[in-house]
Amino acid sequence: KKKDFERNAEFVVVMEWDKEAKGDIDLYVEDPLGGNCSFRKTVANFMHLDKDDLGSMNDTVVNADGTVSTVKINREVITIRGIIAGEYIINAHYYSERDYSRIEQPLEMATATRKKKSKELTVKIELHKVNPYTIMWVGEKKFRGKGQEETFVRFRLDKDGTVLSPFTFEKKKFVTPMQALGNYQGSGA
Repeated sequence: KKKDFERNAEFVVVMEWDKEAKGDIDLYVEDPLGGNCSFRKTVANFMHLDKDDLGSMNDTVVNADGTVSTVKINREVITIRGIIAGEYIINAHYYSERDYSRIEQPLEMATATRKKKSKELTVKIELHKVNPYTIMWVGEKKFRGKGQEETFVRFRLDKDGTVLSPFTFEKKKFVTPMQALGNYQGSGA
């Protein structure tokens, strides 16, 4: 809604996935200068990761009075706060199938749960232009397991921030197999 976007921004990219999902889906946006904004680099040029969601892991908090509050929503948000003319690319990556509910389970039960097949998730991305407010693009894709990466949309801006037609959908990968291993450097031995 328009009132939800009263912020100093030019564009907002919002990604949501199944609210009951335990898995972590990550949003990536690349700007025309090659800057890539995601949980790995939360600020790149005029882009800022405003919300990184870890699936169900961060849906529940214990309040100061000891009560528990749960908000079941899986959403990541990247704000584009300035204009760089050229092409932007929006991707999503299925980072993890973590299930933190298994932490308290006996080892045999946790192992049996881990062997179950991944649940298919629906991931939705929206591109919002802030001033004047309009939803520029909306799309959904099915994600079937850890490691899947999809390009949702590519769009171009002119120097004034006008979106140039058409939207395109050529795939581009941002996540490499080495990134999936983390920052492990090895001993070199």
